[in-house]
Order: sequence, then structure tokens, then C-alpha cells
Amino acid sequence: SDGGLNVLDVVALVNTVLSGGRLDQATSAEFNVIGNEVTMTADGYVGAVEMTLSHGNDFAITLTDEALVAEYLTNDNTTKLMIVEPTGTSMFTAEGSFTIENIVAASNSDEYMHVSMNMPATYAIGSAYPNPFNPTTQFSLDLNNDSYVSVKVFNTMGQLVDVITNGQMTSGSYDITWDGTNAASGVYLIQTEVGSEISSQKIMLIK
Repeated sequence: SDGGLNVLDVVALVNTVLSGGRLDQATSAEFNVIGNEVTMTADGYVGAVEMTLSHGNDFAITLTDEALVAEYLTNDNTTKLMIVEPTGTSMFTAEGSFTIENIVAASNSDEYMHVSMNMPATYAIGSAYPNPFNPTTQFSLDLNNDSYVSVKVFNTMGQLVDVITNGQMTSGSYDITWDGTNAASGVYLIQTEVGSEISSQKIMLIK
């Protein structure tokens, strides 16, 4: 009657086929992104979940098999999925980085339930140590998703001095080391690019 087709209509259809709604309907659900997996916890029965994801060309998804129906459709760099009557906590696992753009869920055909999402930052960078240093320094890099990573060293004039790493890296924790044996004493900038995000930190080489 609202002129659209969404999870509310799916839940209404399921309830009609199964002769009525459930008494243990959930009022809220929490979604967690843990590495390459998305999980859900709820305070009762969830009739259906609908998500829209954005991602790169290397993305692949495997939906849960603990549901009445679980289907998805990918168009270019967007995937839309629907999971009906999930019975487990895992919603899907994926290969490649992704972002959840939108998520809705319902336990009855009248209204959407409250949803919250815990999606950690795609990466975390530690401070270089030791700093000042001679001749090597290192810092930690934690990736929550597979990502393109570029780590470069520049001098204070903006000139490229060294490329530490440049390419695709899988999720995990890394120790990134720069050896300044062939560089002159002075101040440098380590520029770390993860996906489309760039961060810099200042280091000092003293010989």
C-alpha cells in the first residue's frame, strides 16, 4: 500500500504463508563487521534484513545458509542483498574491502526495527619507533579489510626518497620498517595510503 517493495512486504508475505506473526519479535538488532564477516545479534525474531554494499571490482560475497532465503544482486560496484528469517548470527563473509551503505531490518510488517552497526576503521597506524632513529625505524599497520596500501618516504622538500611498499595487502597486522642507511640525516615524512585515505607522520634520522 505504500507504493514500494521492501523487507516489510517480505515479512508480511512470510507471516501470511505461515499463518500469522511471531510473538518473540525483535525490537532491535546490532550488526558487527569483524574482518571479512558481518554478524548480527538481536533481542528476538528477525523477519528480514536488507543491505546495500559498495565495493571494488575484486569483491566476492558468500551469504549465510542459515536462513529461509538469502539472495544478492551485484551491479557494478554495488551489491544489494536480502536475508529472510536468519537463524544464525553470521550474515555473510566477503573477499575484498566493502562498505555498508544502508541497512534495514524488520520483525513485522508494520515498521522497521532499530538497527546499529559497528564497523571499525579500515586501518590503524602506530607511531614510528624509535624516533629519532639510526638507521631503522618501524611502525605497526593493522588492516581490517584487504586493501591497497602504499607507504612512501618523502623529504621536507616533498621529494620522494623511498617506496617501502606499494600494492594489495590482505587484512591483518604488519610491522613496516624503513632503513635509512642510504639517506642523509634530517627530517622525513612517512606517507601511508590505505585505499583512498592518506596519513603522514614525521620521523628524524640522526647519524
